[in-house]
Amino acid sequence: KRPKVALQAGLTTVLILLVSYFVGDAILALFRIEMDAFRIAGSVLIAAAGWAMVMGRISTAYGEVQGSPATIPLSIPKLAGPGAIAVVIAVGQDSIWEYAVEDVVIIVLLGIISTVLMLLASPIARVLREEGLDVISRLFGLILLAIAIGSILTALSHAFPGLVR
Repeated sequence: KRPKVALQAGLTTVLILLVSYFVGDAILALFRIEMDAFRIAGSVLIAAAGWAMVMGRISTAYGEVQGSPATIPLSIPKLAGPGAIAVVIAVGQDSIWEYAVEDVVIIVLLGIISTVLMLLASPIARVLREEGLDVISRLFGLILLAIAIGSILTALSHAFPGLVR
């Protein structure tokens, strides 16, 4: 069942990111959401996930989910969460056709890499054992938290020029 879930999660993630890339700007405009506000909101969610990882807490926000775990919580919000969606919308806003092809290829490659890593999760977990996974989780949580704070600072500097240096 794991290979099927990994493949579904990878494909769903690619689809979500491609839709966000091509029509995300229009969706934000429809709801009159500023890109900086979306970046900050996504970054706060990423920061919350990073904080939970650093503190060693397991997310239980989704409880028992109906249907395949490939969609929720793997694709949304783990792989194609607000941060990833904000990034592809921002990149898609300024992209010209030449770069759009490259961007699509990058999104597809990231989906393939994510799928392969999900398929390798069990062997990696056996090698690292619980202690190694805990250390790596906390380290990546700290990195995720730093990325989120950097993204918030960048969005604030765009929204309020001169506020953040």
